[in-house]
Amino acid sequence: MRATPAIGPGSTVQVGEWGLTGQQAQTLREYLLRGGFFMADDFHGAAEWGEFETRIRRAFPERPIVDIPTTTPSSTRSTI
Repeated sequence: MRATPAIGPGSTVQVGEWGLTGQQAQTLREYLLRGGFFMADDFHGAAEWGEFETRIRRAFPERPIVDIPTTTPSSTRSTI
């Protein structure tokens, strides 16, 4: 089994200020392609979304960003 470098708790907040180096983007890409989990939160307007989009495209330049429908099972479960 290949070791996965620590990327933090699998999420980021204040993505408008998210710095992601080329090496970090490569590490994030490898982590996610091996089944890792990542959640981004705390967007405040188009400028922060644009910053996030620029950064995440370093990890996945060939992949589109898609919305997850609110009707998916993970979106409709109640929390316990």
